Amino acid sequence: MSGADRAAAAVRQANARDCLLSLRDTGVPMTVGELALHTGLSRPTVDAVLAELVAHGTVQPSTRSEANAPGRPARRFVFEPAATLVAGVDVGARSIRCTISDAAGTVLARSVVPSAPEECPDRIDAIVRTVRNAVARTQEQLAADDVDDDHAHRDRPEQADEGDRADDRERGEHGDDPYGARHVGPAGRHAGPVDQDRHEAGDTGGTGDDDIAAGDGHDTSAEESPERLVPQLAAVGLAVPGVLDHQDRITQSLTVPEWVGIDLKGQLAERLGCAVSIENDIKLAALAEHHFGDNIESLIYVQIGNRISVSVVIDGKILQGSHRLAGELGTQRGMRWTETSQRGELRWSTGDQAEEVFRRAAAGNHDAQSEISLFCAEIAPKIAPLLLAIDPERLIIGGGLSRAGEALLDPLRRHINHLLTGDDKPELSLAQLTSDGVVIGALGHTFEQSSTDIFGIAGVPAPWTRLRTESKPTPDQENRT
Repeated sequence: MSGADRAAAAVRQANARDCLLSLRDTGVPMTVGELALHTGLSRPTVDAVLAELVAHGTVQPSTRSEANAPGRPARRFVFEPAATLVAGVDVGARSIRCTISDAAGTVLARSVVPSAPEECPDRIDAIVRTVRNAVARTQEQLAADDVDDDHAHRDRPEQADEGDRADDRERGEHGDDPYGARHVGPAGRHAGPVDQDRHEAGDTGGTGDDDIAAGDGHDTSAEESPERLVPQLAAVGLAVPGVLDHQDRITQSLTVPEWVGIDLKGQLAERLGCAVSIENDIKLAALAEHHFGDNIESLIYVQIGNRISVSVVIDGKILQGSHRLAGELGTQRGMRWTETSQRGELRWSTGDQAEEVFRRAAAGNHDAQSEISLFCAEIAPKIAPLLLAIDPERLIIGGGLSRAGEALLDPLRRHINHLLTGDDKPELSLAQLTSDGVVIGALGHTFEQSSTDIFGIAGVPAPWTRLRTESKPTPDQENRT
């Protein structure tokens, strides 16, 4: 392709993005003339863009009537969120979380299934079955909503301008539809996300109790094939507990060592029949915190659970480094966050689990209080150099221990501030997202990585604002490894 051809293609992509975002972000049907005014593009350009978007299924002619308008009503177009579905999957040490959203970023369903080795010997198979069944149930709910809308909803007639009617007359008042609208299935709006959870012990991330991976009425015994999957599934974002290389292969993982070196992305793409993106879970949690924060452009995210993990976001982007190892402190030989940790896993002397230690400390147990202070004193010297090297606006603490709140933040802040001699110190705060943080990060990231598969256009911004509105914070936070 010549330079001129590349430039022309880039202009067409930019025009298509402008029209798509106008329809997606306003959420209302618009005529060619209205889109032209909204985007600053010419009517012929908008007309050509709409034909391409309709062909992809991302945009559809609106069914709104204009009974009060004289003559043939102008055609209106609407963003079709149910044309494609996107899945975010979070593979944790004890559970697999799956969240389904439409192309607008509206969360339609969530599910949680066990993933401990004794309960889930083949995690890849569990991911495939979980996603397939979650999408199938989402479709069923959308179809039910669509039927309800047909019975309950009548759109308000709207007036068209003469310019739009002229556009329609130029295309021909009768005969073939120049936009060739593609049927994309039900487009009903879902009243709220469907929870399809089966919880592991202590998990309070949702309200349901059925296992969507098996015994739910859907046949999962036959070999999966892309043709058997619902066609609306456009992309899946996978959050994995491990170090990744530039080929998206896991190089190190204590949680899923069986995945080291395999083409996980390729296997899932083949079995699910859609685009798959893969990223480290803690990096995705940090990315979600960035988008859910108050314009924080740089942050260090420290996940403290059974283990401690670190991720960095600068200028709104995950800091990867030259070898995708930025923040991977656990890969340093001999690295120990505390003197009592074993193979990176935290150990406590005043309780079997951190929760018990903090509960005893809150009840006034001096030994537990001393252990928490010692813990913060031990991890602060590992965090402080990162703060000086990156100089972020904020240090965010997530993970299971973040539930301790100020009982953790206060001694940690005190020990870190003691090590930093300068007057300007980063703000220290708790993560805003709990158990949904990683999976929401996976959803937003796959919107960014798979824009062409989802919208038919490269570079469409992820609907982070909608994902933020639709997120479902819960009291629990898996102790990630």
